[in-house]
Amino acid sequence: MAGQTRKNVGVRFKCVSRATLGWAVMAWLPQLAIAATLSDLDFLDGHWLWDRDGQRIEEVWLPAAGKTKTAMFRWAQGDKLVTIELVIVSEEADGVHLRFKHFDAQYVPWEKEAPNHYVLQSAGDQQALFRQVGDNPKVPEYFIYARDDNVLTFRGTNDHTVPVNDDDLVLEFFLDGAAQD
Repeated sequence: MAGQTRKNVGVRFKCVSRATLGWAVMAWLPQLAIAATLSDLDFLDGHWLWDRDGQRIEEVWLPAAGKTKTAMFRWAQGDKLVTIELVIVSEEADGVHLRFKHFDAQYVPWEKEAPNHYVLQSAGDQQALFRQVGDNPKVPEYFIYARDDNVLTFRGTNDHTVPVNDDDLVLEFFLDGAAQD
């Protein structure tokens, strides 16, 4: 990674709110997986929705079973499906791993080879930080989830030690479609 510039090539949403203030203090630096379990991610469980301006983005997180936690992400613009993601989070001997692939409306994967792969770096107080395993410049190096009551904020970033910037992907979801101000 030294000397390389990572750029998020995904869609940018500016759905930033009160949870954004917490990004500046999320300065977790460990490089290896922590001793964690899937129960550290229970705060993700539920149906999370963002529905505005003809776009509907949602994530559904299921409770852990069989040492895995699964999720589905769907993004539609009007009557067109942009993408879905299938996510598997697994508790393994060396930590908690998150893997996912994107699919188009014909269920053709965007990632032709291995899935995108992240490892849990830190979790607690309804927040979790994942770091990419490997070096795929097409996805952010870090994923951060933070829950504040009925709001789940996702941040994909290449530098989790600084406040949100223009290269970050920030999505804000509301539990079961709660009021979206």
